[in-house]
Formats: sequence, C-alpha cells, structure tokens
Amino acid sequence: MYKEATGTAWRVQSSNTTENVNKNKKLSLDVHKYPYYYAKFVCVHFGERKPKGTGERERPMALPCSCSASFTISYYSKKECYQLKKLNSIHEWHQPDVLLGPFYAINRRLDKDEQDEAFNFLAVQPNNGLLLDALRTSFGKNVQRRDLSNLRQKFKATNGDNNDLISVIKELQDVHGCSVEYAIGKENELEYLVFQTKYMRSILQLYPEILFIDSTYATNKLEMPLLQIMVKDCNGMGRPVGFAFLKRETQQHISSVLSIFREYQDQIKTVMVDKSWEEIDAIREVFPESAVLLCYFHAIVTFMEKIKELFRDRSEDEKERINTMAKSLVYSSSQEAFSECLTQLQEEAPELGDYIAANWLDIKPMWVKFFRHDLCTLGDDTNNRIESANGKLKDLLNRKCSLAECLSLLFIHNQNQEMDSAMKQADDLIKTLSLPGHLKGYAVLFNKMTSYAGKQLREQIKILQTCSYELHQVGGLLCVLHGSENHRLNLDQSSCSCSFYQNFLLPCRHLLFSAKELQYPLEKLHIPQRWQKRLPSHHVLQNQTYSAKSHEFPSIEARVLTAGEKFRRASLVSKSVCSYLSTVGTPQFLKYIEQFEQFESLLREGKKFTFSFEVQDTNQPMAPATANGCGMSSPPALVDQMENSDSLHDSSQNSRPRSPEEDDALSSSCLEPPSSTAIIQPNSVSFSGSQSAELVSDMSHPRLLRSRLIRSRNVLAVNADQQKPTSPSLIPLKTAVLRNVKRRGRPRNITKSATSFMPKKKKAKK
Repeated sequence: MYKEATGTAWRVQSSNTTENVNKNKKLSLDVHKYPYYYAKFVCVHFGERKPKGTGERERPMALPCSCSASFTISYYSKKECYQLKKLNSIHEWHQPDVLLGPFYAINRRLDKDEQDEAFNFLAVQPNNGLLLDALRTSFGKNVQRRDLSNLRQKFKATNGDNNDLISVIKELQDVHGCSVEYAIGKENELEYLVFQTKYMRSILQLYPEILFIDSTYATNKLEMPLLQIMVKDCNGMGRPVGFAFLKRETQQHISSVLSIFREYQDQIKTVMVDKSWEEIDAIREVFPESAVLLCYFHAIVTFMEKIKELFRDRSEDEKERINTMAKSLVYSSSQEAFSECLTQLQEEAPELGDYIAANWLDIKPMWVKFFRHDLCTLGDDTNNRIESANGKLKDLLNRKCSLAECLSLLFIHNQNQEMDSAMKQADDLIKTLSLPGHLKGYAVLFNKMTSYAGKQLREQIKILQTCSYELHQVGGLLCVLHGSENHRLNLDQSSCSCSFYQNFLLPCRHLLFSAKELQYPLEKLHIPQRWQKRLPSHHVLQNQTYSAKSHEFPSIEARVLTAGEKFRRASLVSKSVCSYLSTVGTPQFLKYIEQFEQFESLLREGKKFTFSFEVQDTNQPMAPATANGCGMSSPPALVDQMENSDSLHDSSQNSRPRSPEEDDALSSSCLEPPSSTAIIQPNSVSFSGSQSAELVSDMSHPRLLRSRLIRSRNVLAVNADQQKPTSPSLIPLKTAVLRNVKRRGRPRNITKSATSFMPKKKKAKK
C-alpha cells in the first residue's frame, strides 16, 4: 500500500458514508466494500495546531505543521470502483520516513473487522502481554499497551512442562542469539542461568551510567528467583539488559551473574538496589568503583514497619509524626539538616533513634539525599522503575510456568518494552516541537534532545529566569554565584559542579547563564549522546515476526469524462483546426477536407484505424513551400519582398500597388499541386507533408490572404468554361470565413483589414 511504502499517515477530513447515501437515495451499495461514497483524506500533519484550554498546561508536542498533502476519492457507479478526483502528494514541513510510519496512532488503529477478531481472543482469557503480541502478529500493526485498556484477562500456560536445560540453552543461543552462562551444582541441579541478547548489550553500551537491580519470585515451577538488571534510556524508560534465574540469592551466585557486565565497570557509575546485603556485597566485588545507592522507597518502608513494631501502644497521630521525621531524615539536603532531624528523632522516639544508629548511620551515603549531589542518578532515587517492570512480568509468569515457557514469555515482554521505547523515540521525530516565546531562544538545544531531556532543561530555564546570578573568573575557571552557592564550570567541556549537571549530565542553568553573558553559542554546548534524538533501532522492527495482513481495496481509476466534457474538449481542437484551414490555399484546403471526410466516415462506421506521421526536416531547403506554407511556390522577388518589407507585417501601413507580374505569379502558384499527400485506409491513416510554423504565420498575413482569394476566384471563373469543377470551390472557404466573422466578430487568425472586402450585414432598423 502507498502509506506503508512511503511512511505516511492519512485521516479523513470530510466524507459522506455509503450507508447515508443508501438511506437517502435508496441505493443498495456494498457498505463493507465501499465504506465511503465520497471522502477527502489529508495528511495527519495537515493544518495548524489548534490550542485548547486556557493555556495553563504546556503541550509542546503536536502533529499539525501546515502540511497540505491530500487526495479526494468518490464512488463511480458505472464501473463500481473508486475514482481519484484530486491529488496533492507533496508533504511540506516534514519528511515521511518508512521507519516512522508504523508509529502513527492512526496507522496502528484497528478497524472494525480487526476489532471483532480481537474480541475473539477473549475466549482464551489472555493477559495484556500475550494479547498485545497476538494482535501485532495477526494484524501487523504497532498496537500499544494503552490500546488494550478494555482487554485485561488472565493468562493460562498451555505450552506443556519443559524444563530440559539443554533444550532451553539451545533455544536461547540458536533462536534468540543470546550469550548464556550457567552453572550445575553437585547434585546435578541448576545453580544459576544468566542470558543477554545482542540488542541488550547494545542498549547497555548506550546507557551504562546507572544500573537498577532487583529480584522477583513465583515466576516458574523450579521456584528460582528471577533477577533483572535494567538501565534508563533517553526517554526515561527502563530497558532490561539482562535476566538471570538463581537457585539461591547468595553473594557468590549474584557475583557470577554480574560478571557478564564486568567489561563496563569503568562506565557504570551508580547501581541502585534495595537493602539486600547479598546484592550490595556482590556489587562492590564486581564494580568496586561504582557508587551503591539504596532505594528511598525501600528505606522509608523499612522505617515505617519498624515504627509499627516499636510503637504499638502509641496513637496514630504520634506514629504519623514519627514517620514524618524519618522521611525528613532521608530527604535531608545538608549535613546540618540531617543532624538536626536525627537529634529530634532520638529525643521523641529513642527506640527508633537507637535502631537507626546501630543499622543505618554507617551506610548513610547510600540513603541520605545530600550525599547524592555529586552522583549520576539521572533523577532516579528509587527502584520503582524496575519494580513496575516486575509487576508486568507477574502478569505473564506464575508458579505453573516451565523454564522454557518462562523464557518465551520473557522475550515477549522484552519485545513489548522495546516497542514502547521505540514509540517514544518516534514521537520526538514525528511531532513538531512548539516552544513558548521565552523558550524560543533555546530551540537549538531542544531540537537536539529528546522530550524527556527537554523537560529537565525547561526546569533549569524556569529557575534561571526567576533567580539572579553573578559571573566571576577565578584562576582561569568560571564561577557562578547565587547567594551562598558557588559553582565552577567549563563552557568548552560543558561541565558544572552543580548537582543538576552531576545527576543528569545536561546543560544546567549556570552554563546557560554563562553562555548568555559571554555570548557563547548555545549550539556548542555538549549534549551527551544518551539524550539525543535518534531513529528507532532497525532491530526493533526487523526482530518482530509480524506479517502484515493484506487488504484488498477497490481499484481507483481516472475520472471518466461526461458527454458534455468530451464535446467541449473536441470543439476546442476542431475550432483550432478550422481556424488554420481557413488560411490555407484552396487546393491544399480541398485535399485536407477530403482527408477529414474519410476520417469522419471511418469514425461513423466504427472501424479501427491508426495514424502515422512523417514530418520532413524543416532545416532542409524546401522550394515548393516558401511563401504560403501550403506547398505552393512563389516568385523569389515576392519572397524577398515578404521577408524584407516591414509593411507586410503591419496592416495599418500603406504599401505600393501589386504589379500584374506578381499577381500572375501568385495566381499560378495557387493552381500548382500541393507537395504533401494523404492516404487514409480503413485500418491505417497516414499523413506526410512539410510543416513550418514560420510559413504558416506568414501565410496568414491579411494582404496575402486577400490577394490569394481574389486571384483564386478569377482563375476558377476562367476555368469554369473549360471544365466544371467536381470539388468544392472557393464558396465553402468564403462561407466559413463569413460564419466565423458572424459568430465571433473577427476570425482568430484574420485581422480587420483582411475581412474589410467582405460585405457587411446591414443592421435592421428597430
């Protein structure tokens, strides 16, 4: 189809459905085959963005960008098909791309028949993950999770019980192309199995700054915990880069699993975990240079559970106040604030204070906020991203799944996440970025980065416009002062000592302020590759096993002309021919008329014929066709006079009288046979003759035409006594000229001076 081949998306702007036409005109057209009787389709980028609401909420991304591409179709009843009436295939202000086409919402929308077929899947009670894969495989459309809000069902495994380790490893290596590591214990039991696809490795190479690690349970019959390792991509989404099945969550097992990431230890700056000492010790062993952070959520939940355990006799208000102090301890922004909160907590809840001092104070850099100012966290302080992914895995996996079935469902889950991320990448490229007035100066930065990174940059610009800063240069370094804060930066390296830059690796408000003060080009500020826009990976589309469903559409033919349109078009051609014939010589005219009469006879009889033309080279000297353009010779003196005299080209000027010798020469030239011949047969029509546009224009000069008409009339009158003419005489030509004068007031190629000799019709008196 056209839209799949070009990567375009179309929507219906105006239409009249076949159902309405059947109802109003009492027709019986096939509604399923011809849903529209008339429809105008426009590109999804057609028109301009229409803002809604009061403008309080910012909506920077939108499809409309003033594209004018459109086409119109209508139903043609005689041939029972659609006919294309109008077409504008030029897309303005955006470039269609085949990779982006499947990500348009209108291209992934299911039609009515596909929706009915999707509802049949409800009989097997699938969950969202399986249903999503089934719909994509069946219809070849990029259906998203948000499209399945009404299709939430349970999953029941039917692939049998297959825990054969050899077959599982072979499938991972041969089918999915994974790198696999495993270990067999003394009792011939599987100790651990870790695998990683090539695409997972490429994702880890792009986004290695921070790892999220967590385990989930009750996912297979072997009762082996499933360990998932995840990174954060350019769109702020979690991307799995490795899975592992563990018999026991010991430091040795986890260290063996993490060893496949050892080659990236210099690039991995931070690792986020919950408070599992086995995981923490294993991470410190494999990644000694990486900072290990505890999830805020897990730390606060641990404090709340301890408060419920220690203060059962206290009221709910007192427990809530102690919980608030514990949260303030976690979110302390400085050492002074942390010490103050800890002192207050020890005074009002000494039992909790002693518990924190014994178990948490030694590792406070792992869970207190102000210790994370200089660490690369990409804005994440919790493990909620991987916890959410584990929740989606639980929708697919259960205790009844075999190892082979569990692996199969894991890859389905992974493909769905890859498509979700690719959808966000495509949105950044498909939709037009609309910036308010105060942000248009930073458009060069926003155009480079993804929408998620742009959201962080907006916050920095907002702070910059509400605060005042001072720029100083100390020892070759730039310093930006704001109150008691002092941040050092380097414009050439686009680096700053502030917490925002250290966390996100994005240009901060201090860099933007310095660039503005020093008139430093914003386009030179470095945007890390992890935050830049990019096309969805070819692997995401090529790895899918979707087979696009072939749709049969009614044929679209060119619009059929009506009888009136045919008559008007033929009249234009015939009038042009008649205008030309009225200016040629009589013998040439009679020959042409004879040919046209034969042509008209063949048309009326319905016989088939073909035209063949043989045009002579006009650059060669042609003596027979020099002055009058109709194959008749003229005296050289007269030709020279026609070429050199300006009076021949201006009828308003007076010229000398024509000599008798010239008149005789002109009259004799009219009686010579034409140099062109025409032969018409029932199955073949051929014309041959010399053609010259210059001679035709000279031939139509009014003085030459008037002289030729007079001389031809005299010659025909003289020859009337010798032989009666069998062909039409001069009268038809004169009649045609007079009719042309009568209908239009003046012939197309004959000026007023050429028709002045003709009798004028007297106007009737009223």
